[in-house]
Amino acid sequence: MKRIKTYSLNFQTSVIFIFLSAVVVLLYFRTFGYDFVNYDDEGYIHENFEFLTQSFIETVKWSYTSLGMANWHPLTWLSYSLDCHLFGYNAGGFHFINVLLHIANTLVLFIFLRAATGSFWKSAFIAALFAVHPIQVESVAWISERKNLLSTFFGLLSMIWYVKYARKENIRLSYFLCLMFLIFSLLSKPMLVTMPFIFMLLDYWPLCRYSGKGVKNIIRGIISYLPEKIPFFIIILGSCVITVIAQHGVGAVFDIETMPFSVRLANICISYIEYIHKLIVPDALSVSYIFPYATALTKAFCSLSVLIFITYFVLISGNRQPYLAIGWFWFLGTLVPVIGIVQVGIQAMADRYMYFPCLGVFIAFVFLLSHIIDLAGKTVFKGFITLSMCIIMLFSFSYATWGQVLVWKDSETLFSNAVAIDNRNHIAHNNLGSYLLKKGEEERGVSHLEEALKISPLYSQANFNLGRYYFNKENYRKSIGYMEKVIESEDIKFLSCAYLALGCSYLKLNESDNTMLYFDKAFKIEPKCNQIFIFPKKPDKMSDIIK
Repeated sequence: MKRIKTYSLNFQTSVIFIFLSAVVVLLYFRTFGYDFVNYDDEGYIHENFEFLTQSFIETVKWSYTSLGMANWHPLTWLSYSLDCHLFGYNAGGFHFINVLLHIANTLVLFIFLRAATGSFWKSAFIAALFAVHPIQVESVAWISERKNLLSTFFGLLSMIWYVKYARKENIRLSYFLCLMFLIFSLLSKPMLVTMPFIFMLLDYWPLCRYSGKGVKNIIRGIISYLPEKIPFFIIILGSCVITVIAQHGVGAVFDIETMPFSVRLANICISYIEYIHKLIVPDALSVSYIFPYATALTKAFCSLSVLIFITYFVLISGNRQPYLAIGWFWFLGTLVPVIGIVQVGIQAMADRYMYFPCLGVFIAFVFLLSHIIDLAGKTVFKGFITLSMCIIMLFSFSYATWGQVLVWKDSETLFSNAVAIDNRNHIAHNNLGSYLLKKGEEERGVSHLEEALKISPLYSQANFNLGRYYFNKENYRKSIGYMEKVIESEDIKFLSCAYLALGCSYLKLNESDNTMLYFDKAFKIEPKCNQIFIFPKKPDKMSDIIK
């Protein structure tokens, strides 16, 4: 009998693995034919192709010293390097690896939940929700979000080994592997900096390492197990310092004067509720949600009230349903690095940020649903109703994901969707306009770029794109006007290029004094500009000037 039971368990697990993998492939296989999009993919792949295709040793050196794309994530660079060697510029290969990583994350999640909670079917359902929910599409279908997939993969492995360590299974090896996989996670993306707090939540439930249920016993338990968490905090502190340096270096972090804390706090409250809404009703998913500088205080207050009410409810339910508090604080806590306390970029929120935090909500929901069904007692239709609910839910999310994956077909569909959701989204207008110009649809492209500047007159990228367009059209005076707007915005990412472009324009206009002035400024910001000084003829493309 024991042998039969073991085989049955292995057979069940194999079936779940095959089912989850097949569902992910079915939902995402179309991405294998998708192209890169003009939103960070160029920065990650095209602009670094030379570095990524170097020898292994040279690539490792470069990846560990590069602070490109406002992050220090050497393992992500190495992952892209492997793809470049395997697939070259073929975007389908990059998409294929992303889908494989999402499958791996789904299966590792199931293994973790099964080991931590001891519940097979609830763990399988949570993993299925994670696999098919449409809010995950951005992380899977966007090549630039490889870092998110890698970070979660190593983070989940770290959690598996923490469970083994907490249950005293080969303590030293388990602790070492837990620490090592967390380091790998942070080297992929500095997202899971709250992992020691996740470990504290797991200590309470489902690992039940604390003796007793009261607040005093919980505090006593946290203090008693705190020393084992110290190495994790030290590693995370180092990761945070490097991340802040990288993001400040490219001007990605907004200061208090630019974005007051009161505005940030209002957006934080609203964003938490919006994330919950998109988990329940995943509609109007966009690649970009613009930060609302004029946030409605009433909406922010109502959102804060809802957050306080839910927090109070899960706390008073802690003894009877501890999974509610664990899931809720998992969700709240893991979003802290990207919720806007330190505002990086101009997005209010992002679907990709929910890739790992959504697990807290899924855990709380599934275990609560199971508890409610158990309260109904044994009935003839109990199993049928439960199975029907699960199938309907998974089918609904899968159907939404099938449609959302299509949005990522190319830059035009992606940003047309974003514009349709929010016509005031200047980032979407800019990227759509830039893509249309490359396609040769100049009238539509210029129209969208001009619309972006109507919304945000000092948006540096739109000004630069229009300045580059008019330079290539030999309308140097108009190009100068847009490039001066780039200078006025003081966007460090475009300053040297803008000064160089101004110098080139004045050179074509035979205004040598201005030419030398702007070339000199360009050289001071980016010394490599001195590789290009005087042009015997007009370059075919502005990109030939700005390399």
